[in-house]
Amino acid sequence: MALIDNVKTSLGILDPTTPTPATMARTVDLHEIIDACKEDLKQAGILETVVDAEGPFVTQACKLYARAMVNFMGQGEIWRSRYEGYRDGYAMRQDYITEPEQ
Repeated sequence: MALIDNVKTSLGILDPTTPTPATMARTVDLHEIIDACKEDLKQAGILETVVDAEGPFVTQACKLYARAMVNFMGQGEIWRSRYEGYRDGYAMRQDYITEPEQ
């Protein structure tokens, strides 16, 4: 499943099969939120290669970040705190912040 689809599902967004201007705008907004999350991860010291790979770590980070940004279920601050804890935990892992030696 594509990252954008994972984020939409985590927010309970089910787009119809025929795109409308509203669903297309929502998708653009979510892409911008995902891009902002990725930049935040990089600023926290996570390797660009890890972020760009969009593995399970990045997928979960983007879900948490998106929930915070859209104030999911009226609990944006809680989601923000969860995201920051998740991000900061990974930012301390050596395999996420340094290139492996060759």
